[in-house]
Amino acid sequence: MEVLRHSGVRVEELVELAHTSIRQYQRPNGEVIALLVITPSKTDRERVIPMSAELFHVIAMIVMRQTAHGPIPSIPRYDGHERVWTAPMPFLFQRQIGGVRKVTSTATILNNLRKQCQSLGETNPAFRGLHFTPHDFRRLLATLCCGFAILPGLAARRRDIRSSAIADVRPVTSRRVGHRRSPSRAACRSGFECSLSTLQRPNLTIVQE
Repeated sequence: MEVLRHSGVRVEELVELAHTSIRQYQRPNGEVIALLVITPSKTDRERVIPMSAELFHVIAMIVMRQTAHGPIPSIPRYDGHERVWTAPMPFLFQRQIGGVRKVTSTATILNNLRKQCQSLGETNPAFRGLHFTPHDFRRLLATLCCGFAILPGLAARRRDIRSSAIADVRPVTSRRVGHRRSPSRAACRSGFECSLSTLQRPNLTIVQE
């Protein structure tokens, strides 16, 4: 749920996240920006989004849990839409069921989200009957981006970015205004200026904003 909340990815993209999806970009001044590579789902374009400190912390906790007894196992995943088995990869969302290790399915994610909503309604009557979907978290993230002075165009590109040219194409004057309105997110915005070919695997050190 925290990954959905901080990244705004689709549920299909969530289960496809692997250890290799975590990258980093180092700016000329030495600043390191953590990135999350999203494989194509609804579109045929790969996306790269800069990770906030909160999102990177959640991802790091998942990796630490999965690597507690060694490297993350590379296992195949069944794609219910394409009805094919994918190549083995170190998927982040996998679990041991009996003697078999499987990647968490989208149905399991949706079911767990439904249970969390029911549990919330039992402890807080104001939320009784409330049902969240993964897409609701995408809308919440877009709303928060606009609320924290990230311009709407950039917020939209955060949800749909071409990995072949991750660049902010707004005019320089508008770009400067964005920096003045939200200086704490300057590092986050700069992640859009890198090329996928320059990205490297991270050492999972928490990136400070």
